[in-house]
This record gives sequence, C-alpha cells and structure tokens, in this order.
Amino acid sequence: MQLNEVSQKIGLSKRAIKFYEEKGLLKVEKSSNGYRNYTEENIRTLKEISVYRKLGISLKDIKTLLKEKDSDILEQIYEEKKQSLSASQKELDALSTFLKTHNVDAIYSVVDYQSIGQALQEMIPGVYGFFFMHHFLPYLQEPITTPEQQKAYETIIEFLDNTKIRIPLFLRLFIWLTYRFNSKTDIKIMVQKMDSNVQSMLHPTEEEFEKFVTSTKKYVKARNRRFSKLYPFSVSQRRLMKQMKNCGYNDIFIPAMIELSPKYREYQQALSALNQRICKELGLYYDSEFRMVMKG
Repeated sequence: MQLNEVSQKIGLSKRAIKFYEEKGLLKVEKSSNGYRNYTEENIRTLKEISVYRKLGISLKDIKTLLKEKDSDILEQIYEEKKQSLSASQKELDALSTFLKTHNVDAIYSVVDYQSIGQALQEMIPGVYGFFFMHHFLPYLQEPITTPEQQKAYETIIEFLDNTKIRIPLFLRLFIWLTYRFNSKTDIKIMVQKMDSNVQSMLHPTEEEFEKFVTSTKKYVKARNRRFSKLYPFSVSQRRLMKQMKNCGYNDIFIPAMIELSPKYREYQQALSALNQRICKELGLYYDSEFRMVMKG
C-alpha cells in the first residue's frame, strides 16, 4: 500500500507518517522501484501510535511500548483517567449541592484546578504572571500527584510572591504587547511544539545539529555587533538577567520548576546537553555582562 492510501485510510497526514518513520517508531520496506510499501502490520502500528499520541504519551515512551510491549505506562494512564473521572463526578455532585444551597464551603474543598499551569496562572495573574509562566505552561498540563511536587509548587508561589523584579520599561512594553495578543494561544499547539522541540534536542540528526550550530553562530555575531550591544532591547535583557540571577531565579525558581514538572526536567536535560555540545563546538561562554561571547 502506498503512502497516499495509508494517509487516507487511517486519517494521519503524510508528514506525520514520515515523521514517525524518521523517529524509528515505524519500519517500512521498500519495493524494487524504491517506493515505500506499507503493510497491514504497518497500518496497525500507525493506529497504535496515533492512539498513544491522543493519550498524550511521549515519543520516547511510545518507542518503549512498541518495542517491549510494557503495559506499565498504559496502566498508569488508566489509573490517572479513572481518578480524573472520579474527581469529575465529585465536582459535579458538589456543584449540584452548591446550586441548591449556595453553601460555598460545600464546593470549595472539592473543586480544584485542572492542571498545575492553570493553578499558577491564577496564583500569579496578569502581565507579571504571564512573563514568568507563559514559557512553562506546556510543561505544566498535569495535576500535582506527589509531595515533592506540592513542595516545589509552594516554593514557586513563595518565590514569586516575595521577589520584586523591576522589569525594564522597554521590555515591559514588549511583554505587555505579547500578553495582550498571545495570552490565549492554544495550549494543545504549545504542547505539541514543546514535545517536538524536546525530541529534536534529545536526538538531533547531524543535519539538525548543524542547523543549531549555524543559527547560534549567526545569533551571537548579530548580538555582538556594536549597534546590537547598545540596542535598548539587548540592554534591557541583560539588566533583567542580572536581576533574576541576583534574586535567586536560577537557584530557587528553576530547580523548583524541575522538581514540579517531569516534562520540564526532560526539556532542561535535553537543552543542557545540546547547549554544552554547541558551546564546545563554537567555544561559547557568557561574560560578566551576560553577553554571549565566541572564542576566537
């Protein structure tokens, strides 16, 4: 069966099918004329991948499921969804009682935020919260399930409640405009983009790595031009980075976020490994003014 037929039969885009093959989730034999020949087994595998993606399972875990047929991941999802249904029923019952009695205490302790991201957005609302939290939202679409996560969540709230960071005026305007026009970006799209970025950083092909190196080199050279160093946006960014370092953002906030979100932990590890590889390739480092410098 050819690619077009498979795409129409199972409702996946041709790009998605090729992507899964590139990531090693699908092995397709080629016919003598060089065209991919998809078998019924391939179709079954693609359907299985599609189901797993709809359940929110990462590509890394899907590879494990397909290879080892380990049901632990699926059992965990099953338990989470069962708990979610149970929680939803409790909320419905509490809402029914509230509609009848208007007793807020009857619903206050039952209804909770649907995700960590939603909770943090409500705890740190407005432009200030958007500035701190928007980048992290794709990694925070799960509820808190462990005492360690709860402690990390409380650390983040305490940090943001008690830390005063003066956002430079130029940056404040930029952030406000971003908040005004992008605060309602579809979270599903953000999550998909996040997952794709993590996977490309975890296992970049040589071509992808070269693109990372080339774009980084261009960025550093552009930022280190005399005009760019004095550009208000660049100056504001450096001032903000100094403030955030001095207030404990790197020592308190980021470690708590890593503890709070397994997905963010995966992202940070992937980004750190890629950064180290690129910095070694280009001889990059930050100077005392938080400017990225390239040796030589």
